[in-house]
Amino acid sequence: MMTLCCTDRQTCADDQLQHCTDITLISRSVRIAGDTTNRFLNENWREAFKTYKYLPEEAFGILFKDLSNKVLQHFSYKELLPE
Repeated sequence: MMTLCCTDRQTCADDQLQHCTDITLISRSVRIAGDTTNRFLNENWREAFKTYKYLPEEAFGILFKDLSNKVLQHFSYKELLPE
């Protein structure tokens, strides 16, 4: 099993230490971004809800239209609507 981060910095090779430092910085940045996003949404949830409440409706509309078109393309107009 490969160890990504050394626990003993004395025995780490320089490239392993750099990798560990990079992962630590990325992890810390992701946590800060997540915390900031959560704080923003908690403080502005009404405005965010007003802005994004139509997205699920639009997504389901697109999905339903695409699914319907894929099913209906296998039938002729006369098969679907006989006179």
